[in-house]
Amino acid sequence: MFDRRPIRAIAIGGIAAAALAMTTPVVAQAATDVAEPSEFTSAFVVTATPATVIANDGTPTPGQEGATGRFEYRVNADEEIICFAIRLTGVTGDYQSPALTATHIHEAEAGQPGPPRIAFPDPVDDGSGVRVSEGCLQGPFETGVLDDAGVDTGEGFSLAELEANPAGFTSDSHTVDFPAGIVRGQLARGALEVEEPDAFTSAFSVSATPDAVIANDGTAAPGEPGATGDFQLRINADEEIICYAITLTGVTGDYQSPAITATHIHQAAEGAAGPPRIAFPNPEGSGDTRTSEGCLQGPFATGVLSPEGVDTGTGFTLAQIEADPAGFTGDSHTVDFVPGVVRGQLAEVDLGEAAPAPSEAEDALDEAAGSDADGAGAPIGIVVAIVAALAAIVAIAIVVIRRRGARG
Repeated sequence: MFDRRPIRAIAIGGIAAAALAMTTPVVAQAATDVAEPSEFTSAFVVTATPATVIANDGTPTPGQEGATGRFEYRVNADEEIICFAIRLTGVTGDYQSPALTATHIHEAEAGQPGPPRIAFPDPVDDGSGVRVSEGCLQGPFETGVLDDAGVDTGEGFSLAELEANPAGFTSDSHTVDFPAGIVRGQLARGALEVEEPDAFTSAFSVSATPDAVIANDGTAAPGEPGATGDFQLRINADEEIICYAITLTGVTGDYQSPAITATHIHQAAEGAAGPPRIAFPNPEGSGDTRTSEGCLQGPFATGVLSPEGVDTGTGFTLAQIEADPAGFTGDSHTVDFVPGVVRGQLAEVDLGEAAPAPSEAEDALDEAAGSDADGAGAPIGIVVAIVAALAAIVAIAIVVIRRRGARG
């Protein structure tokens, strides 16, 4: 998921490999740096590794050992805007490329070379040894690399091409010591943040505890003592939307996970390990409580690759949760508790009893209070709104009491 902190990168662009090292770069105006648009038409995730780097002649040319790359993209194809959050870990040395910068999207299938289409600002060290670049670019795009006809390889490219065939595009970055690429990976569709749908087909809750945490090898690996997690999930399987309200209590330390976030739904039965299928924004907050709420629409991506090199969210549908909720678990991971701080199995709840997100009850109260500002107004409408808001709060309290009673 995108980190909303304002991280500025310094230059723009990049080429695929020394593959094009013999091509003469030109001075070109890169895509325009713009503000984030109000909405997006698609999202993509790339998990880049050294093992997948390809030279211009198509031969495997491993990148920097131990390096990893995470590229997250959100696209508004209507406005020709791509927002990016790029993190490179374990990378050393200066960037090098005949393009405007050394960090790119190339049009290239897995295992194949191809021309750069977009050049991004090269990631810079954020002070922790991780190189980061974040922002938004608006086309038309230029790379500074010419094809055989003398035309810039970004000319004529549109983001609709990414949306039509994401697997036909790859992301990478290049340095002096690894001109073919330090890391590389194919684009995979990711979830989009969306508005809450009008209706839901199912609802689930998770009461997550430290004692239920399981390591990847299937052994018990207790999480953080005293921590608890509450996941409220509502699903519209027809539209492939999941709305979530996640509360973590008693959790300390920074999040850590090889996935794009550290808070997930895994396909795993009780007491067993399993791959992540959905990555949620990590709960945030000061003090003892951290919260996260919103709605995501698939297709989903986790940033974790299967042994076959496929994102573990690829092909997953919410209908699978509805068919077997006990076969899925919710959890979150931190630096000190890498297998998980808490974990719990999904349990179906009646849609009528599903607790709304805390902000929904607050919004109802605000609406009720605000309606009085209309002066004469309709007093009956005000009373109805207040009663509805109070009912929502009571519903939350009842669910919490029931859960505490069940835990006791």
